[in-house]
Amino acid sequence: MPPQSEIKWDTSWMDRITAKHKVVFDSPQINDGDALYMASGYFDWVKDVFKTGDSDSSIVVVLRHAAVPMLYSDAMWAKYDLGAETKTNDPSTKKTAKRNVFYQKLGKDGKPATGDEASASIAALTSRGVIFLGCDMATRAFASRIAEKTKQQQSAVYDELRQNLVPNATLMPTGIFATLLAQEAGCSKM
Repeated sequence: MPPQSEIKWDTSWMDRITAKHKVVFDSPQINDGDALYMASGYFDWVKDVFKTGDSDSSIVVVLRHAAVPMLYSDAMWAKYDLGAETKTNDPSTKKTAKRNVFYQKLGKDGKPATGDEASASIAALTSRGVIFLGCDMATRAFASRIAEKTKQQQSAVYDELRQNLVPNATLMPTGIFATLLAQEAGCSKM
């Protein structure tokens, strides 16, 4: 596993924080995806108050500590039983999640949900311009726990997790650092 000092960190997301209304939601816990609902709501609140569109809001969601698995792909959730690890149930099956239920909401028919039902998902929010950042330090901790349980090398699990993030997610050295960079780019912290 490479030391953090040897990783080339992508901070290009900071250049996308250009709207009049800027906010960062810092989420150390999954809490049933509360940060996603807050981000979705923020778009609506800005629209209601200022009568503008999504382009008037720059939103950053930082998923750190216990919330970082929200940024791992369905394949990682299935392979490493992250639903059990995070105590997350799949609303469509009412059983332990075998997929990343935060990335895309499914309807009762098992197909991707649409409209308000889907608005608080990572996929829907990304399409609206929300920037998703994760904590590399927490990813290292998850890799260590998974490696111990599965008798693998921690570096191999870490590399696999980093390569299997949901589309457009970016890891930063720590979630706190990501939050501070978002604030430097003009976001208010929530």
